[in-house]
Amino acid sequence: MAFKITIKEPAEKWLRKYDREIQKRFAAKIRKLKENPEIHGKPLRGVLHGIWELYFENRFRILYTMIIKSRSLL
Repeated sequence: MAFKITIKEPAEKWLRKYDREIQKRFAAKIRKLKENPEIHGKPLRGVLHGIWELYFENRFRILYTMIIKSRSLL
């Protein structure tokens, strides 16, 4: 099952400041995340419960949440 990824506008602006190589590696990391966010990320604890993190390039942190919508079988 593939998940839908939505990147917020501030993150898009941030990403445009970097060169194409960083952008390509970021896109590859997001594709992995889209396939299985629970394997590639790590859940945060405490007041940040419900938010997950994934490190990128050993200096950036991608924060994300998962919203699971159930489908009616009827």
